[in-house]
Amino acid sequence: MLSAQNVVAVGKDEDAHFVETESGHRYRSNAVLIATGSTYKRLRVPGEDDYIGAGVHFCATCDGPFYKGREVAVIGGGNSAVEEAAFLTRFSPKVTLLVRGSELNANMIAADKALIAVPRKVEPVH
Repeated sequence: MLSAQNVVAVGKDEDAHFVETESGHRYRSNAVLIATGSTYKRLRVPGEDDYIGAGVHFCATCDGPFYKGREVAVIGGGNSAVEEAAFLTRFSPKVTLLVRGSELNANMIAADKALIAVPRKVEPVH
């Protein structure tokens, strides 16, 4: 497994796919999975750095099970936040979605998924 590699070419030759890295290495395989990663948005509030990994997390799939039976909050109103919040309902009795502004930015598919996962009255908090 390699990580943090700059890929300069992806293609297919003869009977296999290949990936060529900036360092000049060429890797061949039957399949290529491109997982580009993501950049998490930070709040830049006092205390945030102190609690990353100890109460503040960026991946519900990775860390949600640690909070089984506990109330959790998700900050954000886009697709990722809504989907993470819906996923967390598998573990948590109460999931609070904190959204800046007066409405979700998530698309209807993601928003509907969250409402199905949490069939409760949604009230804005001002």
